[in-house]
Amino acid sequence: MKNFKQELLKNRKLVIYGIITLCLLIANYALFLKPTMASLAKTTPKLRRLQRELTTRQNAVANIPRYKAQIEEMREKLSSQKKRLSTKQEISSLLKRLSEIAKDSGVKILSIKPHPVIAGQQRDTGSGTYQKYPISIKAVCGYHQLGIFLNKLENADTFMRVSDIKITADNKDFAQHLVYILVNTYILNEA
Repeated sequence: MKNFKQELLKNRKLVIYGIITLCLLIANYALFLKPTMASLAKTTPKLRRLQRELTTRQNAVANIPRYKAQIEEMREKLSSQKKRLSTKQEISSLLKRLSEIAKDSGVKILSIKPHPVIAGQQRDTGSGTYQKYPISIKAVCGYHQLGIFLNKLENADTFMRVSDIKITADNKDFAQHLVYILVNTYILNEA
């Protein structure tokens, strides 16, 4: 019986130790682990969002050389497009170039002169302004020569656009026509 009492006391001690351990585990969970888990649950979405942002920014940083190359390419395109616009100092050479294109096409120019600019046709480009510069051309030619002339105008180094054309028969020669053309080019006003 003494043995049995000792065994019972020993088992009681184990039960008490087990209860104390269980109470400590519950207290540890309630006081430390549960708030930590709640805080972790709140910060996990933020952490994931920040990781995605970090990945995006790292990719952007890695692509900086490609972006710089694209910017340089765009600057070159802009520069080449600006070269297609004349400046006020180049008007006389532009008119001369129009005469040369007409001569090469077999078109005989009777008159070539600047046409009055209509108000409100000046545009702001951000780095400067460009202004529509219409040129009125009166010429004599056949349809074939006119087509060649218009094609050469379209493919010229300087940007030009035919905005109006009027063709009438020439009373002197049935193969020739009197042509009135309004060509628009744009003048860059650089500061």
